[in-house]
Amino acid sequence: MDKHLWVQEVEVPDAPRVVLAFNPQKQLEDQRWRERKLEQGWAAMEGLLDRWQQGRIIPDQVAIRDATWSLVQIDAHRFFHVQVRGEVLGVEENQEYLEREARLDGVFILQSNAADLDPQAIVTAYKQVLWVEGAVRTVKSFLRVRPVYQFRRSRHECGWIWGNTGPFSGKNRSMRIKGQFVVVGMG
Repeated sequence: MDKHLWVQEVEVPDAPRVVLAFNPQKQLEDQRWRERKLEQGWAAMEGLLDRWQQGRIIPDQVAIRDATWSLVQIDAHRFFHVQVRGEVLGVEENQEYLEREARLDGVFILQSNAADLDPQAIVTAYKQVLWVEGAVRTVKSFLRVRPVYQFRRSRHECGWIWGNTGPFSGKNRSMRIKGQFVVVGMG
């Protein structure tokens, strides 16, 4: 287990079980990430402000749209406020949001109904789930099987198992299992 991880279970009304975890290394990573996003956001906004002052962006809506698009592209839109007041395009950092994010740097809040696990085991299980999901995502990307549409009929057809004969051939190619519609034959 990570020796830098502090774990504590807390009582929360109307929640089965809540575990707080704090990782100082992750806190530094979160802080550096936010600082990079602020730098990138200011660089993008400086270009926009230059275009505004040169008169290359005239309507207010276009300036707001371009600012929003630029900030969303670099994932910094939450950290800035952009406003047009009269002839002035104003850009400022969203201090309230930045302070709230800084308080949560390195903190994980987990809710569980596993009564038999200690808080450290809950955090370990969560980290393992994240690792497995990341590995599956990587394999799916590498094999180019993305995107997977789970509710598309062609994904549920399994004629190679059932064939075109038997009780599910012809018009009877489907059946209900516990209220869910499952296609079991070729269409």
